[in-house]
Amino acid sequence: MAFAHQVLCSLLGFALLCLAMERHHEDALGQTPSRRRQQGLRALALLAGLASTWSLWGRADWGLAWAGWGAQLSLGAVAVVALATWRARWLPAAGLAAAAAVLLSLGRWG
Repeated sequence: MAFAHQVLCSLLGFALLCLAMERHHEDALGQTPSRRRQQGLRALALLAGLASTWSLWGRADWGLAWAGWGAQLSLGAVAVVALATWRARWLPAAGLAAAAAVLLSLGRWG
């Protein structure tokens, strides 16, 4: 469960960061974001990034946990880069799906 939680949180965080950029926001949604929306997306991306470290706490093997977290963070980033490159219109849907999955995993996990 921890693997899915970390990957989904990183996917959500990077999708939000991607949508906070004017170019990607316009590609995905057809309009440029307001300054307030950009700040909100960046703040939510930061929260998602912090939430991805949730499963690290309480583990005995800190070195392996952080290495695994870095790999899973990279996996989420690569997925968002691929979406932004080839299917920019799918970014909001991917972000919503990841957010729903994160909430479901927290309910089972916590």
